[in-house]
Formats: sequence, structure tokens, C-alpha cells
Amino acid sequence: MKNIAPLLLLLFIGHGVGSAQTLQELIDDKTNTEHVLTQSMGYDRQSYSPLDQINRNTIKRLVPIWNASLMNDFGELAAPVVYQDVMYVINGKWTFAIDVKTGRRFGVRRCNSNPGGRAHHSTEVLQPFTTANCSASRSIITYSRST
Repeated sequence: MKNIAPLLLLLFIGHGVGSAQTLQELIDDKTNTEHVLTQSMGYDRQSYSPLDQINRNTIKRLVPIWNASLMNDFGELAAPVVYQDVMYVINGKWTFAIDVKTGRRFGVRRCNSNPGGRAHHSTEVLQPFTTANCSASRSIITYSRST
């Protein structure tokens, strides 16, 4: 029985470390429109997307497909992160996980009930979100699409 606890601990730690975004994914963020893992799409922070479907002629046809209230009177404090069709958004009061295709929120957590931490969806762990009010803890927030 004593041997099971270390094995379980190794299983959980090893699984979380092995399934996070890779360093290469972070470096290639500026060229990968499937995931936006860093603010401004890359470490060079050009805030530019290589998408060619949107240009001066097509911009006028853009329309919103969904909107979501982020329940914050103070404005948003951090750029959202998109990974595997989930947008992770944090502000001074809340942390959200939003399905980018539907706009449905499936993970909402008050910052003061679990400040800071990491966003975890399925088996992928994203880097900690930080804001003035949400950076003290290193706990993991788990979101499931089924909730």
C-alpha cells in the first residue's frame, strides 16, 4: 500500500508536465493561427496575424458571431490565450474558459476564491495567468467542457 502513493504521484506529475504546450509551440506562436499561446501572437509582440482571408476588401463583411459578458466593471487586464479551441480570459475578478466556436462559457472561477494559478483544460496545462489581483497562488484550475 505504501508503494502506491509514490507511483500515483509520479503518474499525475509526469502526465501534467508531458502534456503542456512545448517550448517550440511557444516559439512558433507567431506563425500558428491554431493556437494563440502568447500575447500579441509571438514573443516579438507585433500583434499581427498571418491570416490572408481578412484584408481591406473583406474587412467590411466581418460580423460578430457571439459575445460574452466577462462580468467585470474594471476592464480586462490580460490578453486572452487560445489553445485547442478554448479561449482562456482573466480579469481582476474572474477567470473564464470559453469555447471559441460557440462563445459558451464552461469554466468560470472567482479570482479571490482561487487567486492566480494555471488554467488546465483536458490534458493541456497553460502558463499561469497573472494580474494584480490574481497572481498569489500556484494552484491548478481545471475546466471541463462537460460542466
